[in-house]
Amino acid sequence: MNLSHFNTEPFPKAIKTLFAELNIPINPISEDVFPIQSTFVSFNVNNPAHALIDELYAIGTVDDQAFKGVRKIDESKLKNEDYDFIMVFGIKIKDNQHPTRSQLADITRLANASFNNDKKGNPVTVIYLYGDRIALATTDRQARNSSDFREGEKLGKVSLLRDVKIKETHTGHLMLLKELKSTNKVVDFKSLYQHWQETFSVSLLSKKFYGELQNWYFWALKEVHFPNPPLRIDFSSDSDFDEALK
Repeated sequence: MNLSHFNTEPFPKAIKTLFAELNIPINPISEDVFPIQSTFVSFNVNNPAHALIDELYAIGTVDDQAFKGVRKIDESKLKNEDYDFIMVFGIKIKDNQHPTRSQLADITRLANASFNNDKKGNPVTVIYLYGDRIALATTDRQARNSSDFREGEKLGKVSLLRDVKIKETHTGHLMLLKELKSTNKVVDFKSLYQHWQETFSVSLLSKKFYGELQNWYFWALKEVHFPNPPLRIDFSSDSDFDEALK
């Protein structure tokens, strides 16, 4: 996957190009800059994370209609509790600022809180641009009054792929972006949401990493001698995997 379009295209168009490469359809809203304070109702200029926002774009939504080829959105539906969608934002960070993981998570929750009601939370996806890098963040769809939401908790779990270089992109980042790519099993909002939740799962990523490391280890056994006997882990079993890491 080539991310060079983030250097050659306007930011909103570059986001659409990225989603096209991921085979994910978007119902477009606008390529214009949106007012931050009126779009994000909980925006606080005195919050160090919020203050990093330079430009905000409401790119569009990913919903069942988009998967059916309908490229028109009824904006009145965005607050409808029966309307399932992922809201896609683009956010440019102020020049010469390099946001931390925590700051990007805080901004993502700010966006998430603006598109949640009391009965159901709609997830958001935010593409960040800062310097020569992008970040991709997504939230779960936890509602404010869901049974697993406790007083004092921050709304919406955030999954984050950070510091992705536009040029000379790290192989690990390219692999994860490839995993995010929509397959023929992703046919609507529900299946896309499930696919992304699984791909961003820390457990899944850990299993892939340790699985590849184990494969390398057993290959290396043929070439060199290690002092301790090898430990085989069943990566298809969550309990075996968790026990091995203790």
